[in-house]
Amino acid sequence: MNSRTKEKGEVSERNREIVASCLFAVLILLLLFAAWILNPSYSLIHVIQNDLSTLSHAWLPFEIVIGLVSFVFLFYQFRDSESLFNRVIDAIVHRLGKMEQGIDKLQEGQQVTHTKLADAHEHRESIADRIQDMIKDGFVEQNGKLSEFIELISSSLEDLTSAESVIQSRLDDYEKSSFEMVLERRIQDYITVSKTYQTEIYPEEHAATQEKLGRTYITLSLIRDREKHAKSALKAFRRALGVYTLDTKRDDIARLHLLIGVVYGILAKVRKSEVNCQLAITAFQEALRVFTRDTYPVEHAMTQHNLGNAYVTLAQIRDSEGNCKLAIAAYQEVLRVYTREAYPILYAKTQNNLGVAYQTLARVRDSEVNCQLAITSLQEALKVRTYETNSMDYAMTQNSLGNAYSILAEVRNKEINCQLAIAAYQEALRFYTHEAYPIDHAMTQNNLGDTYRLLAGVCEREENSKLAIAAFQKALRVTTPEAYPIDYAMIQNNLGSAYGTLAVASDTEVNCQLAIAAFQEALKFRTLEANPIDYAMTQLNLGSAYGTLAVASDTEVNCQLANDAFQKALRVYTIEAYPYLHLSTQRNLDRLQGFCAGSLKKGF
Repeated sequence: MNSRTKEKGEVSERNREIVASCLFAVLILLLLFAAWILNPSYSLIHVIQNDLSTLSHAWLPFEIVIGLVSFVFLFYQFRDSESLFNRVIDAIVHRLGKMEQGIDKLQEGQQVTHTKLADAHEHRESIADRIQDMIKDGFVEQNGKLSEFIELISSSLEDLTSAESVIQSRLDDYEKSSFEMVLERRIQDYITVSKTYQTEIYPEEHAATQEKLGRTYITLSLIRDREKHAKSALKAFRRALGVYTLDTKRDDIARLHLLIGVVYGILAKVRKSEVNCQLAITAFQEALRVFTRDTYPVEHAMTQHNLGNAYVTLAQIRDSEGNCKLAIAAYQEVLRVYTREAYPILYAKTQNNLGVAYQTLARVRDSEVNCQLAITSLQEALKVRTYETNSMDYAMTQNSLGNAYSILAEVRNKEINCQLAIAAYQEALRFYTHEAYPIDHAMTQNNLGDTYRLLAGVCEREENSKLAIAAFQKALRVTTPEAYPIDYAMIQNNLGSAYGTLAVASDTEVNCQLAIAAFQEALKFRTLEANPIDYAMTQLNLGSAYGTLAVASDTEVNCQLANDAFQKALRVYTIEAYPYLHLSTQRNLDRLQGFCAGSLKKGF
């Protein structure tokens, strides 16, 4: 009973403190407001215009001092009140804006000494710096952990894969929601401070704030609205870039070009992949004009690494062989800096990406040789990346190793290499769970499904086809068309192929219809203009599905639909650009026409 009485007394005492604090706040604000209304002649503009030497005695700076003191007192009383902090910040920034107007007016026509003007700038800047400190210290956030993550991720954006993995692995759904709110608030803070730091008076501070703003937009783009926030980041970086000159800020300019390239890399995964990849490459090459290996070895390696990533992405759109070779050259240049002894983690990351480039090249040239080179690079990465020491990167490399074995399975020892690929994917999925790493989980499930589909071609067709379909459906739980349109289209294409394989074993008409529906869904995003290679591949698969369906029902209609799809694929798969794919598509078309004409009695 005494404990409850004491507890009630403590609550009452706390309530009285809160009421007293509120009354104190209201009193301070009323005094400031009354002073401002009754003494308009004490505005800072008036004081500076008439006698800048009285600045230290002006009412407005005194108001700001009182306001800051009040803020400290109220912040102590309301440590959990985020809205109060924001209101105080808004009030201070409003006063700073009026001070800036006074300084601007002086610069336009008033004649004062350089020393006095410098004093005014120093006074204004000291308060703006305090705002920056408060933002940096994370007073806005109720959870200091989120502020720590912002700094961690913002500083690692040049390595976008790592930054995204940090968000996916270390924040649960509730924290991600809070993280978004913190990022949005921080964006508003940087916008406010950037307006205070006018370009003409504080160019370097303005540019630095714009860079921080851009980095925050990129971080937010990794959570949602990728295109929207990436474009906002691009605008911020360009504003910062417009401040610097190559003669004085070469390293800052190069760093901004590197970040601009990173943004274009994000946009390439959402829209206009080829155009944005080219813009990313141009930005990285611009950065490399300054970041040479001799002068800036680490920055040089970092930029070359991003350049290699851009070439690998572009290789999936056009000129696969040429762009893969450029990517391989970039990664090999990185390895001249990132040795295993000096930079073991970065060495392993580069070996992983080099392996990815080799396996991409293996799809169009010397498959067996390039697959073996890919496997060698990936196994080299696994000497550093172990499950015990770095499970995240270990899972990434196991996924890539599975890809290499899967490609090799198309050349020789299909069953053995498919089983090796499946083992690697399952090893990756030990870490890439749906809850902790949804995107990585989805991509690995997609790869696993593709390998089961390939294995279905040599053994246990129905069972492995169903395992493939189940894997693709798990992947689609994450890769929605709104968030990941390109990946969504890829997985829909692969799901259609799995249904097509299953249609040969059972329920031909039903499974062909499911395959056609999946291919048509993929073609909503795989257009001839945006993704010609992927468009052609899906049209080829769609033609095969219609051809198989023609055997079961509506032969004439489905033959015509299959013919149309193959013809569309051949518009991209020309004999000059893609001789193997051209011949494969033409062979399917010839077989279709033979079946439809009645010369192939056993079907397509």
